[in-house]
Amino acid sequence: MSAKAIPAPKANQVYEELRESILKARRKPGAHLREQDLASSFRVSRTPVREALRRLDRDGLVRLIPHVGVQVQEVSLQDLMEILEFRRCLEP
Repeated sequence: MSAKAIPAPKANQVYEELRESILKARRKPGAHLREQDLASSFRVSRTPVREALRRLDRDGLVRLIPHVGVQVQEVSLQDLMEILEFRRCLEP
């Protein structure tokens, strides 16, 4: 049985706050996110920020671009239509 890594509390906090700011469009699609700037604003080291950004990448909310940085993912019209259809199915 493999043990799944449990996110550190600081990484979890950074993840939750960034996720919310992306979903509420406080971080605009296409915006670049700098680890150092985020670490300073959250008053944490870059490690929790890196962990949070990896999780956001897996969630499809940001893109990790090698040798460039991190960018807030743009939502296509097709993505939006799929989300709305999914929500329609879930919500009575």
